[in-house]
Amino acid sequence: MRHIDWSHRWIYRGSLTVPPCSHYVYWNIIGTVYPIKKTVVEAFNKKLNRAGLDTTGKNGNYRNVNKALNLDVFYVMSGSHLFGWNLAVALMTLGYIYY
Repeated sequence: MRHIDWSHRWIYRGSLTVPPCSHYVYWNIIGTVYPIKKTVVEAFNKKLNRAGLDTTGKNGNYRNVNKALNLDVFYVMSGSHLFGWNLAVALMTLGYIYY
């Protein structure tokens, strides 16, 4: 994770994707796609399966979309603080997510 470029990204408040689908999780969408090896994905799926999550079914490891908690999506740049973490400042609202 330390090799990921967190300096430019989008952030929004959502929930976990697996039960109990707890609210108030902050999701980060980074601007760079990082390739990973198939063996890494397979190892990740094995860990999910050991935890009781089915990654072999048609739904894979995601859930159906639920009603949005917060419609704001923020663009984040490094160099400041957000929510007390040494992350960044949300500079502008880019848009809204509608469900």
